[in-house]
Amino acid sequence: MIEYQLYMKEKPFSLISFLPKEELNVEIEIEEYLAPVIKRISEIIPPDLLWEMFSSRPKETGGKIVFPHSRVDSSLIAARNAISSVKMYGHKHTPEWRREQYDSACFQAFGALLWVEIGFEGLENLAKSPASVNWTSGVGHFVNDQEREKGILTTGRVMFDENTSNFVRFRKEQEIKNDYFSLYKVEYLLDKYTTNT
Repeated sequence: MIEYQLYMKEKPFSLISFLPKEELNVEIEIEEYLAPVIKRISEIIPPDLLWEMFSSRPKETGGKIVFPHSRVDSSLIAARNAISSVKMYGHKHTPEWRREQYDSACFQAFGALLWVEIGFEGLENLAKSPASVNWTSGVGHFVNDQEREKGILTTGRVMFDENTSNFVRFRKEQEIKNDYFSLYKVEYLLDKYTTNT
């Protein structure tokens, strides 16, 4: 008697499955080489949030949407600025305004940490990736791959750590427990930045 075993082929992971269902009326460029990055992130957040966080705006990428796309440096600067606004002007505004500012900062910090710590499994891997071309703060626009990698792992790392620690410190001071980090159960991503607070 011959035994037959059926093997189900696993569907290949495709970034196309993350595209929104509605018509966007703009060219979309898919960066398939980043599929492993998105696969890791997709184990944490739902597809609609993943698309929102990691697709470019046409005005920042030559009139088209690039997916996946992230500017970690810009995200952390935006988070820093939102928190600074609350610290400087929060007393003049409502609690709702202060929470909106925090939520904006959290969205940016959450995206940056997912991209670096989950997607790339560390800043070193991002620095070596072609996706590092999107990091320009403290590195420069017109640098070669080796200069960019060095910049990300030196001044870039300092900026990353300082801004993330600033976010974590503010979150702790405000005793915020309900945000993206808690909702998606990744507060552990903040742990190494807590020691710097």
